[in-house]
Amino acid sequence: MPDEKVDKLTDYMGDPNAPTCYKCDSISQCTIGIPNKELDNCPMRMSPEITKKALDLYKNDDFLKKSTNVASIVEAKGYMHWPRLKDTIEYAKGMGFKRLGIASCVALQKEAELTTKILQDYGFEVCSVCCKTGSIKKSMVGIPKEYIMTSKQNASQTHVIEVTGVGHAYAQPLLATVILGVSTTASTASQVVKSNSQAMTQVMAAIQQLGIADTEIETSTYTLRPQYSRGQPTERRLIGFEVTLLTKVTTSTTQVSALLDKVVEAGANQINSISFTFPRKKRLELEVEARRIAVADAQAKAKTIASSLGVNIIGVKSAVEGRISSPIVRTRALSSQPPISPPSEAAVTVSLRVTFLIAD
Repeated sequence: MPDEKVDKLTDYMGDPNAPTCYKCDSISQCTIGIPNKELDNCPMRMSPEITKKALDLYKNDDFLKKSTNVASIVEAKGYMHWPRLKDTIEYAKGMGFKRLGIASCVALQKEAELTTKILQDYGFEVCSVCCKTGSIKKSMVGIPKEYIMTSKQNASQTHVIEVTGVGHAYAQPLLATVILGVSTTASTASQVVKSNSQAMTQVMAAIQQLGIADTEIETSTYTLRPQYSRGQPTERRLIGFEVTLLTKVTTSTTQVSALLDKVVEAGANQINSISFTFPRKKRLELEVEARRIAVADAQAKAKTIASSLGVNIIGVKSAVEGRISSPIVRTRALSSQPPISPPSEAAVTVSLRVTFLIAD
């Protein structure tokens, strides 16, 4: 359907009067349909007929009306809150779509597979196509040989071995982190908060008597919960409140038993966990060592696989470090004399997912 105004907007290459929206200082006015009065090349001033035609379509085309309505609702609910995939799902549901299509780059095959699974979990039928579908050899269309990727280069896209290397670095832990505190109950919220605060003040004083610095003490958890009588839901009644205040205390491994004795005597009735760890500098050194071991482990695994398959490793496509695990964690039940026995050694573990390029 020829239209001079439309042709005009699509024929601006080299035209000094072409739109320059990037220079406009009133972009926000576009959203409410007001053109820039200072710029003669404002598209809204040059071609108001196009805006009018678009508005007519929005008003009279049933599909566009519905699409605009659904998209606006999705935007209002999820803008800056939802990920884009959820936006898409909610829009498709609002439109009543049953079948969705995905077009993706071959380098994003895993992402396309994951997206497909998510969409299928939401009840959509999904079809997909990759960017290489229907491809032909570049030499067939006259591309010089020096500009055609070699098989070695192509291997970076499709021929790979992916392994996970794991490294452990061991040392004797010098620090212990204890999660401890007080849990109290009372008939009213104000009473239980007050009694818990008083009890915890005594516990904190006991901790400080051991010479533990304030920087090694921090609040871990604080909860206030109502308590109800037992029985059927319709028969239950409020009988009081419970407050639990837990504090994380870091101290030397040699002081753990003394710490627990002190806080129990002062009124602590919650000891949730004891974990053994390292000073920051030592931990970083162990992470470096574990990382080196993880790399060597990944290389050894890849060589074994490549040898078994009769292929050669020609490079590394990617290396992604996984979660660095914490040192050994041990928990102890509360007793008057907790049997604390720090481990002779603990490990810092690093995992590394490496994708190796291979060729025949």
